[in-house]
Amino acid sequence: MKRGHKCALVVLISCLCLSSQATDITPFQFSVLAPGQLFGSNKSVAGLRLGVIYARNKSLYGFDIGTGINSLKEDLYGFQIAMVGNTAKSANGFQIGILGNKTEQLRGAQVGLFNMANDAAAIQIGMNAKVNGNMIGIQISCSPFFWVPALSGNRVQDRMHGIQIGLASRATEMYGMQDGLLVNMATICRGTQIGLVNLTRDMKGIQLGGVNIFMPPNLKHPTPSTGTSVTGIQIGAFNIGGKVRGLQIGLYNSAMDMKGVQIGAA
Repeated sequence: MKRGHKCALVVLISCLCLSSQATDITPFQFSVLAPGQLFGSNKSVAGLRLGVIYARNKSLYGFDIGTGINSLKEDLYGFQIAMVGNTAKSANGFQIGILGNKTEQLRGAQVGLFNMANDAAAIQIGMNAKVNGNMIGIQISCSPFFWVPALSGNRVQDRMHGIQIGLASRATEMYGMQDGLLVNMATICRGTQIGLVNLTRDMKGIQLGGVNIFMPPNLKHPTPSTGTSVTGIQIGAFNIGGKVRGLQIGLYNSAMDMKGVQIGAA
């Protein structure tokens, strides 16, 4: 009976190999170290791919499971799970890699130590979450090294619509909430910043933290004409603003042009 099972398995694998020769898609792929795999890297997989060290194919529709690196030249529609990392040109689904995940366009989720995408409508969870372009979704990270590009916690290079949660959060334009325990940074913020230090140049919303600062980081002596403005509320031990239209509550409140209410010791 056992011998019959082995024969059946050999026949099944042989049929898969023969049938895949006439098409660019195979339902199954097994790779040890590409190009050492059942089918060439120009084949797409619609089904299951299993990899040991390094697997490489065109696209994948289904499940991609490996103990090393899972790599796709083009698109992922499904799940990539690896003990090291996952890469794809476009990921529509889930990338889960212990070391990290990388894609140009992400529609789904990334979970790993280092997560990177050029454009995302997704959730990123790890030590580091980075989007080089625009993002809609949620970033959750635990890296405090916001001044180091490779270890910057939550970072969106252009426009962020959603929520950033972690030790350090940064976006050029933030539309939503930044909840960085240590520091939040946004050139333009429309929403809420909650953290030990909150920094923005143009704010409409609420800042809640130890130190709230409204001034461009590249100017030592800003003036109201530089665009350092806030319309909303600052609540913290130290609140420093340029052009403020709203409310400041803290031990120390400062504004170069104030129209509103200041409540505090100074």
